[in-house]
Amino acid sequence: MTPHDLQTSAEEIRRLQDRTRDEYLRHGFSRPYLLVSALAVFMMFASHDLPGPYWDSAAGALGAALLVGGLVVHQRRASVRRRPTALELLFSAAIGAVLLLICAVFLGAARTLDLPAPNTVAAAAIALAILLGANLTRPVFTAIVRRG
Repeated sequence: MTPHDLQTSAEEIRRLQDRTRDEYLRHGFSRPYLLVSALAVFMMFASHDLPGPYWDSAAGALGAALLVGGLVVHQRRASVRRRPTALELLFSAAIGAVLLLICAVFLGAARTLDLPAPNTVAAAAIALAILLGANLTRPVFTAIVRRG
């Protein structure tokens, strides 16, 4: 192999890695999966306001099934599979902690204001945070993925 062939091969590898990262990010932030996730989380949290032990369990189980089903379909339809780096996992865990904090704040505020369905208020807040937060965190996550 000549040095020119080696350089061309290295450039091709870098170009394909960039394409892989772009496709990974596009699929990860696709709107249908974000909507299904937000709906599932809303159903699971808001189900605690339903009367009786059966209705809230059924709605919570339906929300959990929707979330798991959405995750399975999301993974199966991915055209690119790659392992997340430690920094990507740390960022995702931090986002999860922020979402739980948002839920706790809104739940506490709804109970303080003595609203009739405090879990539904918190569930709506966290579902909106998922949808709006995806647009805000995408550039940061893109930078983290491209850095790795």
